[in-house]
Amino acid sequence: MIKFLGLLVSGSSSTTSVDTTGSTSSAISTPPPEPNRAVKSISEEIAQVSSTFSLTEAEDSLFQTAARLDALRDNLCHIGYFNRTLWNELDVCRDIVLRSISWKARLDME
Repeated sequence: MIKFLGLLVSGSSSTTSVDTTGSTSSAISTPPPEPNRAVKSISEEIAQVSSTFSLTEAEDSLFQTAARLDALRDNLCHIGYFNRTLWNELDVCRDIVLRSISWKARLDME
């Protein structure tokens, strides 16, 4: 799911090599143009596809993905790895998943 999200976000660098924590400012990725619009539309598309399945919260892949992204974030903090490119991508993916969960809840209420 995370690899899929990275492919959907324009300007995503999920296939780039890993930098060290001592990387220079040239490794900072520039955000894609109009990132909120892209995140919003991607979130809505994922939520629409996800709402076609009737799953419990324990089976829902959006909740599982959100939990895994939070665990990855915690592990990166624990080991002290703060690569800006990776963190930017992690934040975008996490934002997409959380918005998808919110959008799916709205769709399910209708």
